[in-house]
Amino acid sequence: MDAKAQQLIDGTLPGYPPPTLSLMKEALAKGWPIVSRRYQGVEATAEGRLRFAGAIVAVTSPDATSVDDVARMAIDLVNIEERDLKHT
Repeated sequence: MDAKAQQLIDGTLPGYPPPTLSLMKEALAKGWPIVSRRYQGVEATAEGRLRFAGAIVAVTSPDATSVDDVARMAIDLVNIEERDLKHT
């Protein structure tokens, strides 16, 4: 997946103000338990976490203020992406 997603997981994502980065990390921590239930096995779980981190990066604007909104939008994006993958 994308390098920005891995950087978010690693805590090294550049280009976002510190409060936004903190919000993104919190949204990852808050939303991951909901998303993680669908993955079985170490490899699938790691891939799913990376996909979810990528969704967080994709939906977060630099001026985001709501952890709940970012987590919810990222969950929705992952749901859409996975649905689309099943139908291709």
